[in-house]
Amino acid sequence: MKIEDINDKTTVEDFLTLKKSDLVLFLRSSSAKISGNKDELARRAFETNQTNNGVTASLSTVLVSQHSYTNDNVDIPPYNELNSGWTSDLSLLPLVSHQDVESFLIHSSHRTGDNEQMLCYRQFIRGYNFFKENYVHDLMINSIDDDCESCYIRSKCYPSMKQQGPYQQWILISKKTPVVVFKANCSCPAGYVCFY
Repeated sequence: MKIEDINDKTTVEDFLTLKKSDLVLFLRSSSAKISGNKDELARRAFETNQTNNGVTASLSTVLVSQHSYTNDNVDIPPYNELNSGWTSDLSLLPLVSHQDVESFLIHSSHRTGDNEQMLCYRQFIRGYNFFKENYVHDLMINSIDDDCESCYIRSKCYPSMKQQGPYQQWILISKKTPVVVFKANCSCPAGYVCFY
């Protein structure tokens, strides 16, 4: 891919194929911040490109910390503190695409701590199969606040081998597209690296 080929369909993966100098050039032409490693520049270029094409991009609207999150001056409580506000109204669920899940499990570096991609191919494939085969059930959403651009989604998933009852999972995602998964966890022994 060349810098001239950038359009409204360009993905983060496309930006990652560009040279770092091309990413800097693109960001500079858009008056965006140009510091950071190649992964950060590609993400920023994608966001800038989406914004410039009239699409609301919110990939960096949520600042993630270990205990709580901040989103446009709305405090996002940790998952375990959400005792109310849960609903099973699936019309409130953001439209999550196959590519959104792939971006989180394969291309993100949120868990590695060294900007290396997670490359969780097995978890991606097995997780999709669990979803497709109706292992996932009891979906619920917590919108946190009307002003908040993020929401929690929780569900239960039957284990692949009947060792105990269903496991509980939760994710913190953006409400707007492109959907971004900020954090996820599962109650199974493997935690956030499981297949569920």
